[in-house]
Amino acid sequence: MAELPSRTPYGYFSQSQEITYMGTSSPASRPDSEWDAEALKDWVSSRSRPLMIGAAVVLVAVAAVAFSRSSAQRKNSRAEAALMTGQSAFYSGNTAQAKTDLGSVISRYGGTASSSQAAMLLAQIHYSEGKHEEGIKLLTDAAKSAPGPFRAGLAEMIGSGYADSKRYAEAAEQYTKASEFAEFPADKDIHLADAARVLLASGKDAEARKIWERLASNPESVVQNEAKVRLGEIDARPVVP
Repeated sequence: MAELPSRTPYGYFSQSQEITYMGTSSPASRPDSEWDAEALKDWVSSRSRPLMIGAAVVLVAVAAVAFSRSSAQRKNSRAEAALMTGQSAFYSGNTAQAKTDLGSVISRYGGTASSSQAAMLLAQIHYSEGKHEEGIKLLTDAAKSAPGPFRAGLAEMIGSGYADSKRYAEAAEQYTKASEFAEFPADKDIHLADAARVLLASGKDAEARKIWERLASNPESVVQNEAKVRLGEIDARPVVP
């Protein structure tokens, strides 16, 4: 029985006939695996340039991140070493040298943990010399770029500077900020108590009462007992008509 011709994309051929097209075997005569391999090869070839560009971009990005991290680590290491020098002068009582060393840490390594600590130490020197404005400005500038863990401490010290200057409204504002920045509930309540104290000292009993009532109502607060005492003091005050 004669073979029936089969239809291919290139015409009708007998099944036993070797099919060629433009000098090469036609798709009908090639194994699937051969075509899969050639199709993949063609795809890679046509996209090799975009793939190479993409790989290069990724490598550059990875290198940039690695360099940035390495640079930050070196900066932090230098800042820590400089801070240790300033701390040594501070705790040994060499105020003049401490001012120079700590000021250098602040100016050269702004935004680092060491810079924040240096600002707090230098502000203590200013406060001890009665230069509250200088200390407050120093701390305020440091707070703008301080790492998160230091924001509460900086706000608390700014509040102390205002309180010592009898600028109670500003002090209360800073103590409230310190409470917001603080990570742990105990620290939050301690800073709120600071705010309530300066409000009470400035005669703002109503505002102070709100804070003390909040703290007194919390059985887990570390300042609950003081809050109850302060509320009693407010109640005992004569009412001013």
